[in-house]
Amino acid sequence: YPLCAFGSLESGHVASRSPLHYATGMDKVILVKRLIQTDNPNQYHPETGETPLHLACRLGRLAIVKTLRRHPQIQINLPTLVGTRIPCKPGVIALDLAKEKGFWEIVKFLVNYKMKKDKSPPTQTAKEVEYDRPDRANAR
Repeated sequence: YPLCAFGSLESGHVASRSPLHYATGMDKVILVKRLIQTDNPNQYHPETGETPLHLACRLGRLAIVKTLRRHPQIQINLPTLVGTRIPCKPGVIALDLAKEKGFWEIVKFLVNYKMKKDKSPPTQTAKEVEYDRPDRANAR
């Protein structure tokens, strides 16, 4: 197991982060795949109020978002909570974090995946998301 400045992932002593949050933040896709076999993918980080999916969306980690989203127990619409130090405001879902940060590939993946898997209509279609992009305002 790799070491970080706060301890080893094997022992689980990585400050107050779970190993899954740590692997997500460090963009370690293979480690995330291993950890989600035993760790709760919906666990909140106490300092930030984020799940690993929130963190991956905020940091633009598309491969990790895809890995987490395919987990059968993932809850995509969990809101961020109030943490002791907050990188984003509480009450925000992962999709909105990706939109806010401009990670449009993640937004498109989450919208399209929801349409395929959940068979329920999303709040926006992929085309509407594309149209709403601030960087495309001049193309209208």
